[in-house]
Amino acid sequence: MPSAYICPYCNYSVQTANPLPVGRPVKCPHCSILYLAGASGAVGSAPPLPPEPILDVEAAPAESLSTVEAASTSGNEGRSPPRSWLAACVNRVGEMELKQVLVSSGVCMLMGLGLFMFAWQEWRVSADTSKAPLAVDLGKLESAPSSENNHLQIGPHSACYFATVYSYKTKRRDRRKRPDADTSVSYCYYPIISSTHPYVQEIEKLETQYGSLDQVPDEVAFPPMPSFSVLVKTKRFKTIGAIPDESLRAEPGVQGLVINRISSLSSEEQKLIKDDFPDIDFNKVLILEDGRTPSSGLFSICLVFAGLPFVLLGIWLIGLGILSRVRPGA
Repeated sequence: MPSAYICPYCNYSVQTANPLPVGRPVKCPHCSILYLAGASGAVGSAPPLPPEPILDVEAAPAESLSTVEAASTSGNEGRSPPRSWLAACVNRVGEMELKQVLVSSGVCMLMGLGLFMFAWQEWRVSADTSKAPLAVDLGKLESAPSSENNHLQIGPHSACYFATVYSYKTKRRDRRKRPDADTSVSYCYYPIISSTHPYVQEIEKLETQYGSLDQVPDEVAFPPMPSFSVLVKTKRFKTIGAIPDESLRAEPGVQGLVINRISSLSSEEQKLIKDDFPDIDFNKVLILEDGRTPSSGLFSICLVFAGLPFVLLGIWLIGLGILSRVRPGA
């Protein structure tokens, strides 16, 4: 008598010529799954699973225990144990060499201190200074070289370009090469004198007598330059060749900031200027930076706040470096 047995997994019906004993395993020709035959026409059931072996912890070898532990933690793969962000930072810094920690913290602190110094200089040179320049007569500055306002607008004057002292830049491969007209200039200094200066008056007498300075005979000595009161620092001339080659040139005026509070001439620059002005007293000379204007107090405060994070970061790195090396197990 034909009988049909239905697979419990795919519902495929298996036809047999004779009925099978209940509980006999049947392999489904459709899904190849074994199941137990039930009554004819009824859905079969899955075979029972074999019982799981019970592990005797006391009798099991160490290899078996390690296998069980590995299986129990397999679900946590890729996840590290929870820890605080401070511990993570300490571990990260601890992985760095001490030299790397010191260099990193040093760079951060130098950047912060550099901003602090720049803010201090801007505040110092701009304190008690008006936003609009104070118009002054150079002749009065020569008689009394001082000014309460550092922001000055000096009127017509004579620029002594023959006494220009400049700082130039060369490439590494051209350091042994002598500077020429195309050499870049970082900045330069040149004195200025008023039209009432004794030197200008003597020069005007020679021009009136001989028609021009080029016509002055060689046996006639030019008057010596006694001193000056204002030294202009400028970046207008980009190359040595751009510096005027005239001894004196009449200029309509110059505006800038007196920077004696934050800057001074180097010993080499002073020596070069003394070659032309042996009696000069640099304590009585005002250094006027051409085109510079005073900064606001808010700008100085912003510079301080900009440098503070760098200093704190440098201190933080040093602290983490010490903590990572003194903690237990380090």
